[in-house]
Amino acid sequence: METITGSIYFLGKFRPFHCEDTALAKVLIRLRYAASGIEDRQLHAWIEERIKSCGREMGRNPSYSSVAADHADRGVSIRRRPHDPWLDKVTADLPPCPGLNYSA
Repeated sequence: METITGSIYFLGKFRPFHCEDTALAKVLIRLRYAASGIEDRQLHAWIEERIKSCGREMGRNPSYSSVAADHADRGVSIRRRPHDPWLDKVTADLPPCPGLNYSA
């Protein structure tokens, strides 16, 4: 079974969130759950819309290895591969995004 990784990231502003599963639907659920408490309502709406659009693209195109949407200091990505923990050490000291559930 392939591993699918979903990420919400902030390009150095906040610590990113990553989740993995073998089912795209479960990754999308976890991304939405993690983002559900984001305090900045505009940021929350932007991330929600990108989770939906990236999920649709990945679901419609099984040959895609990844899909991402980003703008300025934020982004959402879904990849057909395990999370690469290389950046975790670099981003570990960044502050958490207010309201993002890193335990999702």
